[in-house]
Amino acid sequence: MLRERSGDRESAEQLFRQAADAGFTHALVHLALLRVEAGDREGAEQLYRQGADAGHTGVLIHLALLRVEAGDREGAEQLYRQAADAGHTRALIHLAEFREEAGDREGAEQLVWQAADAGHSHALASLAEFREEAGDREGAEQLYRQAVDAGHPDALNHLVIFRENAGDREGAERIRRYGLEVDGSAAEEDSGKTRGLTRR
Repeated sequence: MLRERSGDRESAEQLFRQAADAGFTHALVHLALLRVEAGDREGAEQLYRQGADAGHTGVLIHLALLRVEAGDREGAEQLYRQAADAGHTRALIHLAEFREEAGDREGAEQLVWQAADAGHSHALASLAEFREEAGDREGAEQLYRQAVDAGHPDALNHLVIFRENAGDREGAERIRRYGLEVDGSAAEEDSGKTRGLTRR
């Protein structure tokens, strides 16, 4: 990696190959990334597949992203499913985005909750951002509130920014200063009944 950072890509690639040959399968990911940067997507895909075959299942997500970029959403979805089955909860978020784009909101939410239950605390906020980008402000706000309930460490700040972007500066400031009431509304003051409290 030091060689790569210094611009000596050829030496870096040789060393990554030596590491991979010695059994350090994570080196295949670095090699694949070098191939992507060089424009050799086919070579990168072969290296990712080698990594997956060697038991490094996290590369399935990288491989799926290459499939998305190539326009093969069906192949990407299969790879995300394999990664999710192997315990990579981030793959569930990608699958949820696919479901959302297909109009299956219920399916998307089920996948997000599955990821959240598996410990991926950013799952709900990720879906909220996706809904916000799609123009569904009401759905996005509801998910940001659910993310606060689920304990996402930055969800309240996301909600503040969301409110500011919507032009509700007063509501944003109340949430920033006092948090949320138990019912999810912006607290009027620090009553001790708030949740997700954040301070400047």
